[in-house]
Amino acid sequence: MARTPKPWYRKGEKAWFVTLKGKQLRLGKTKKEAMERFYDLMAHPDNKVIQSGSIAEIIEYFLDWTQENRAERTYKWYREIMKRFLADIPDLQVSQLKSYHIQRWLDEKKFNSEYKRACITAFKRVFNFAVQHGYIETNPISSLKKPESKSRTLVISDSEYKQILEQITDQNFEDLVTFLWEVGCRPQEATRARPKHVDLEKGIIYFPADEAPKGNKPRTIYLTDIALDIVKRNMFHDPLFVNTHARAWTAMAINCRFTRIQKKLGKKYYAYAFRHSYGYHAWTGGRVPPEEIAKLMGHSSTDMLYKVYGHVELNPEYMREAAKRVRG
Repeated sequence: MARTPKPWYRKGEKAWFVTLKGKQLRLGKTKKEAMERFYDLMAHPDNKVIQSGSIAEIIEYFLDWTQENRAERTYKWYREIMKRFLADIPDLQVSQLKSYHIQRWLDEKKFNSEYKRACITAFKRVFNFAVQHGYIETNPISSLKKPESKSRTLVISDSEYKQILEQITDQNFEDLVTFLWEVGCRPQEATRARPKHVDLEKGIIYFPADEAPKGNKPRTIYLTDIALDIVKRNMFHDPLFVNTHARAWTAMAINCRFTRIQKKLGKKYYAYAFRHSYGYHAWTGGRVPPEEIAKLMGHSSTDMLYKVYGHVELNPEYMREAAKRVRG
């Protein structure tokens, strides 16, 4: 004979749960709330309506779990997105949530397609987590579609780089942009570099495997003379690069600065374009072998160079020289 399900208390989450049909369902924080929810479930076993409760509460549970079980940068990324959403839509209940609520919010904010993709991924992760942990029974935004990912092939020329610098009025952002241009590192590698990672004698920034922003392998950034001077000037900051309020740069803050520049130059640039441009110019410049370019950029092989940075067709002069070489 099957055992009759009974509510039980989980100390770690300070909430009551019940196991029904192999699923752990969250009933509530107080016993009274839990028992009311339990009796409702038992009276309507086929009821698939999402349990009541605010979205803010679900997000709170998710962020608490993420902070305990994921890297700090992952937690901060989710928190940044959720904070912005709740600031605009603070009182929406889970039972009311539809895909169009999030889609309309994203459209009103006029985010670019890549950031919209990231936000939708984050929201789906929140509600998938809620289903897995029994807070809700179904994901109310499972049908929400992500915009298609656009290939980022923007290459910044030397003249464009100078124009960008001319629009920057503070030393903090100029240091960050110049550093990205000089060494071609990933933006998150620059923003997470700290004085402890710097070896001034060797002229490098070194991330051990357990601190590397990308992957689980050590990462060495080799500094040009200009980049080394920038690092020396910022050694009293932790992290190295901070904004004018002495706070670490975030992806959103950097994007906002490039949005301001867009209004003056009429073209939208972004941090990763500096890495893409570094790879492209190194490749078409012909002065550095592909194997060395790959090492400088933190790749284990040249495969990524061919796939991502080898857009030689964007340089007519380079291609004409190649055509000449074919005929000697």
